[in-house]
Amino acid sequence: MAYFSEYIPMLEHKLEVAGLDRLKMGNALKKATAGKIRLFSIASVNGEQVILGYGDLMPMAIDSQARLTEYGGPGRGWNDPDMLVLGFERIPYDEQVTHYAFWAALKATLILGCDINNEAKALILNKDVISVNVSLFLKFGTDNKSSFDIWTGPLNDGYVAILFNSGIEPISIKEHPHLNGSIEVYDLVKQQPYGDYTNNYTAVNIPKHGVEFIKLIGGNRIDDNRPCLNYS
Repeated sequence: MAYFSEYIPMLEHKLEVAGLDRLKMGNALKKATAGKIRLFSIASVNGEQVILGYGDLMPMAIDSQARLTEYGGPGRGWNDPDMLVLGFERIPYDEQVTHYAFWAALKATLILGCDINNEAKALILNKDVISVNVSLFLKFGTDNKSSFDIWTGPLNDGYVAILFNSGIEPISIKEHPHLNGSIEVYDLVKQQPYGDYTNNYTAVNIPKHGVEFIKLIGGNRIDDNRPCLNYS
């Protein structure tokens, strides 16, 4: 976070609000970025009440951002549900995958503000996931059930689906693609193909709070008013 002197007219007020260290940092950043494009990420936090006010931030951000995906992308600006929080040992890896998959698909700014372990680094540098984030077009449709959600949308070269287990037990989800012809299913996180399917596809043993983030390649939409993947 950068504090620039022109935004706060009184030095005393700057010291009171930001502190001397942040003021020094802000001035240094201003000098270092002179003449360059600056990207601002502005958070609205409420002091000691952050946990109480933002405990459900990730699911809340996902729900609120869904309708905005089609407007985000290169040359248009990026949606901003908040920064990525990856690499923390207190966050199970499956939940980190869920976090990153949704942020990528929601066309969020993939900004990091944390230490990164090797496992998180491999996830962050996953080119297949990043390709969804920078795709020219993606508009989600959702199918919400009691213990899981199915998010689907078109890409430039296929379709993407997030199968999200919001429950506390592992589950398997069987889907019917609303696509004609043979469909190749590709796991974006694991970066491996699952083979070709024609009638249905089953995602096996999705962990609690986990996702299967897949790309569907081939086939034609049967009905443009229906999602490309539906729960059976």
